[in-house]
Amino acid sequence: MIYVDNRERPEVINVGKRVFPDMIVKQLKIGDVEYKDLVIERKEVADFLSSIPDGRLKKQALNMQPYPFRFIIIEGDFDHLRAKSRRYRRYSNKTILGMIASLEMKYNIRVLRVNNTQQFWLLVNRLIVKMENEQVIEYSKIYKPKITAVNKKDIPLSMICCIPGISERKGKLITDNFELKQLYTLEVDDLIKVKGIGKGLASKIKEVFK
Repeated sequence: MIYVDNRERPEVINVGKRVFPDMIVKQLKIGDVEYKDLVIERKEVADFLSSIPDGRLKKQALNMQPYPFRFIIIEGDFDHLRAKSRRYRRYSNKTILGMIASLEMKYNIRVLRVNNTQQFWLLVNRLIVKMENEQVIEYSKIYKPKITAVNKKDIPLSMICCIPGISERKGKLITDNFELKQLYTLEVDDLIKVKGIGKGLASKIKEVFK
């Protein structure tokens, strides 16, 4: 079942229902669209730029971490917005690309862009179809964390970091707290005691070691 946040504008939701007639509208804690292991944050260009200086974008990126498949889809054109409004002219291409690079590299979030709301929902549909058919670009290959040379011989850490969503930093936190054999018997409530491990990620770890 696909969910859309009820704080989205009615016209956005209406366009979405043409693509997903059975879509459920409710308040989401994370993202604007949710489907199984996939979460999508929809950002119109003005909202994307406004959320950079107040730190809102980084906070949203952190909140999305428990989901294996994370996307921010930007709707609109930055150049058109800056030409239309002086308010946004202070955001240079360097600033915009720097934030996109940070989202991609630091937070492992794919950033995509569309021209309008219709394209947004069509792209959401394709992402879901690809994921369901297991034809999506393999998450483990795209986002597999790079293990430093020092830690390559650390077998437990290497195993943990093969789980989608586990960075080397998070993997180190887990292996510092638990032995590898413990992970086969630990419960979700035990895992979430580790700082940075939410229920979603803990459930995935539990499933892998089951």
